[in-house]
Order: sequence, then structure tokens, then C-alpha cells
Amino acid sequence: MIRIKNSSGFGHIEFITSVVVVALVAVIGIRVITVSHAAQFTKHPKITFIMLDGNPTQLTDYAGLANGNVSVTYRSVDYGTSELTSWNNLGDNYFYTVGSSDFPASQNEPLYNTNMSLLKSVASRSNDQGFYLHEVLTYLASVNGWNWSTALSQLNFTWLNNVVAIAKAQDKKVIWSEPSYAWQTLYQSAAVRAKLAEWGNTIVPMYGTNFPTQVASAQYYAAETAVKYHMSLGESDQGWYFRDMSPSQTPTESGSLVLAQGGWKYGVTYYQFEGAPADFLWTSSFMLGVRDFSSYLSTNLPPPVTAPLTTP
Repeated sequence: MIRIKNSSGFGHIEFITSVVVVALVAVIGIRVITVSHAAQFTKHPKITFIMLDGNPTQLTDYAGLANGNVSVTYRSVDYGTSELTSWNNLGDNYFYTVGSSDFPASQNEPLYNTNMSLLKSVASRSNDQGFYLHEVLTYLASVNGWNWSTALSQLNFTWLNNVVAIAKAQDKKVIWSEPSYAWQTLYQSAAVRAKLAEWGNTIVPMYGTNFPTQVASAQYYAAETAVKYHMSLGESDQGWYFRDMSPSQTPTESGSLVLAQGGWKYGVTYYQFEGAPADFLWTSSFMLGVRDFSSYLSTNLPPPVTAPLTTP
């Protein structure tokens, strides 16, 4: 994920800057709010929890999040395919990350995986659920002084077209996760909207909850995109939401639950969880909140996808 650190560089694409402390309720909209149009679905899909690769103990623990309404899958973090071997052997489902801010920031790899033969091979596997784009536009903004227009001009749409085509041919999804003002930038571009209309529900717009003061924008424009183009909606639920506040906060079980529920009322059906290494521990406060949310979902399916009426 991208965090703001200082102008001199990244930790693991971590950049930290001062942000105004905003109450959790205000940022993620746990308030009664009128919603606008809704994309109606005759049947709600099972909710998908996407977990980052972990050690064998963590993977066993994460499987415990599954219930009648929640399925658990994983996503790769590394540029190559080393993480896929054990999942293929075990028959575990996963999303293959094909573009990521982590590739250039911490792995000395290109932003995009352009090996289309490899992508076709991965997509053909039954336990592959599709591809994952991790904060690629946000990364481009970060290396261009947070100029979102410049970032958009550098986004490789030829590559994106190929990725979507490969996924669509196998009836797979492309989860596109972005925080901050990325979804606003995408949604307000007529050229991008034309591409989104063309790609259709192969794309799952997912908003990130890092950059705490900008979550409302990310959520609003991702939801508007999902509604407009009849897509599923995703939320990247992050321990960084708390840790990136100023002053930094340690995630709590109740706060983690409320953060996840912030997407539930807008019809989110894909949740990706990430944070600091401590947040991945099964008994961490952040993960306890995720476990509580899984229990909540076992008897509470979300409503159809909706978008807030009020622009943030």
C-alpha cells in the first residue's frame, strides 16, 4: 500500500505526512445518509475476503473467516509466481497481482507485469479468481508530486486492455484497488469512463481506506463507478487507516469492525485486508475486528450497490 512518509523516499511505499485527525464516524460515513441510484442485482454474490499471503499458520487461521456467506481467497504480493505454487498444490483460490505500487517501490520491479503469456496461463487455472491491480494510479501520482492529471496521462491503457481481455475471456475479475483521489480522477475522465463502460463488470472498483482524510472521496467515486457500470464494489480495509492518522493510532477491535461496516451499507462484496505486520496476527485487535465482521456477515448480507448522494 502507499503511505505518505516524507519527500525523500518510501519505506515499503510508505509515505507519512501530517493529516488532521478525523473521527472514524465522520470519515467512513457511519451516519444515516440518503443514497442515490442503486444497481439492482437479482442475487447477491457470496462475499469475498481477500487475504495477503502469510505463513502456513496464518493461512490456516484465515480459512476460519469463511462461513455460509463469506469465502476466503488470497492475493499475491510478489512480482513473480512463487506464491502461487502452494495455493495451486492445495487448491486454494487466489487473485494474481499484475500491477502494484510495491513492485517498483520495494521489489525493484516494473509497475506492470507485461508477460501476457504468463497472465493467460495463470488466468486459465481453475483456482485463479482473476487479477489484482494494487494502487498503480496512486503510485504514478506519488512519483509526480501528487499531480493526478499527470499520473493519469502515464497510466498504460494498452496494458490494461490486455489484462481485462485475458480476465474476461476466462470469466474472471480484475480487482482495481486505489485510495486517495485516484477514483475521483478516473471517474471524472470521459476517456476513462468510456473504457470502464467497455470493460463492464469484469472490473471491480475497490477503494482503499489508507489516506484517512481522503477515504470519503475514494469511497464515493468507487461506488459511483460501480453503480454506473453495474459492477461489484470492493473495499481495501486497512490497519493503515488508524496508523496514518495524526497522531497515529493503534487499531482497536471495535474500530476495525466499524471500518469494515462502512462499506457494507454501500453493497461492498469484495474486501481486501492489509496493514502493518502486527495487524496480520490472528489475535491482533485489527484481525479481531475482521473476525467480528465475518460473524456479522454470516447473518447480514449487504444491500445492493449504492452510492452516497452527497459528493465529498
